Amino acid sequence: MIQNEETAHTLDVPSPLASILETALVAVVTAPIEERVFDWAVAVSKGGIHHLGVPVTLPNVTELVSDLDDQELVVGLSGVVKKEQVSIAVAAGGAFIISPIADREILHTAKSHGLCAIAGATTPTEIKIAMDAGADIIAVHPLGVLGAPQAYAKSLLRTFPSVRFAASGNIGVEDAPSFLELGMNVAIVDQGLFPSTNDPAAIDVITMRALALTEVCADARGTPQRQSFTGLMRALGQDETPPLTGELESAASPTEAGSGALEFDITDELS
Repeated sequence: MIQNEETAHTLDVPSPLASILETALVAVVTAPIEERVFDWAVAVSKGGIHHLGVPVTLPNVTELVSDLDDQELVVGLSGVVKKEQVSIAVAAGGAFIISPIADREILHTAKSHGLCAIAGATTPTEIKIAMDAGADIIAVHPLGVLGAPQAYAKSLLRTFPSVRFAASGNIGVEDAPSFLELGMNVAIVDQGLFPSTNDPAAIDVITMRALALTEVCADARGTPQRQSFTGLMRALGQDETPPLTGELESAASPTEAGSGALEFDITDELS
């Protein structure tokens, strides 16, 4: 059968689930000023993170998701806790939802509209409920604030070897690679990519943070790295790293600290 060009292109586009599993990173986009969410989302995508979770509670979320879709990003809604919020995701043209809970009605509604459904769970019992409800990915939430989160993640991976797991809930740039190295499929990063202040230099720094994270996560997973800092700065039209001060200055210089780990010389509280 002969396919026209448009049909062939459509068939080549991976599903949201497949693309999330391939890249293994989702950034939850936040900003101290709501009007900057779009610019900061584009900035993080330039660093190689193309799956973005936008808080469903933003007042302009429908328009925002539509605008970001025009940037050829894969955008979903995070913080979904009601069935009605799934309808917002559908109306906005979102590709996936991230819910901190495993609610059957939410998951059924999302999947019936073709959305990738990421459901939150903490205990083995909750994980089994999410599995039975049809979650595409189960986000262990809030993993980042649990005691010994890496050890707990490792235990869950042994107990549920066939489950697609995501690390979620207070997951920062420093520890996301370690969860992927353990064998978790996805890291949903909601800490450390975005500064807490509206610094004029924030956009370039966000891009560099994202690039550093994608590079170290690629190493943790044993997948090819995508681009270098030098290549990125050339793409940004700069010959060298922009001068930064304060929080952004310290956040712009990542260093590897052992296999699969990423350390930023940053303050403890970034958002």
